[in-house]
Amino acid sequence: MTGTIVVTGGLESSGSAEGRGKGSSTLLDALDTQTPYLSGKAVLMEPPKSILIPTDFSATAERAWSYAQMLGKHLGASLHLFHVLQDPQLQVPPWEGFSTLPHYREQTEREVSDLLNKWRLAAEPQQLDVHVAMRWGNPFIEINEYVTEHAIELIVMGTHGRGPLAQLLLGSVADKVVRKSRCPVLLVRPVEPS
Repeated sequence: MTGTIVVTGGLESSGSAEGRGKGSSTLLDALDTQTPYLSGKAVLMEPPKSILIPTDFSATAERAWSYAQMLGKHLGASLHLFHVLQDPQLQVPPWEGFSTLPHYREQTEREVSDLLNKWRLAAEPQQLDVHVAMRWGNPFIEINEYVTEHAIELIVMGTHGRGPLAQLLLGSVADKVVRKSRCPVLLVRPVEPS
């Protein structure tokens, strides 16, 4: 079964359902009963044991990472923090000995690895099972391949990336993932300015 949950508000992480008000329904209420809610209707399904969090390290991706950590802790699920690197659209000069592209790739991989590990280490106090991975390629294709290879049962991702162009591109990736994913997708929107 696939489905999409779009998170627009915050999650309440403390207090009982009674304390949140009669008739109050949050994602945590659904998790407390082990019965997720999609579009306001209860759907019987097993809680996910593996969650993929594709990230571009934007504020929205960081917000999605926070949701995934909360879900992982509550459900006892493993978390897979994942970044896809895209090759730059560079014209390599025809002269002999040009080696900028390999150096660019190595430097980019080091920087992304450092960021992934920084996010993973920040989650260590919660004692979560966090795996980090990165690949070169098309984000939509690599996300779907990772889902299949690692038996991912839920994707948690942001709806927009950094800057207008990144927002357009990540929005497009999120849209493709929602339409073609083999598992449910939880989309996290950016915080709207008040």
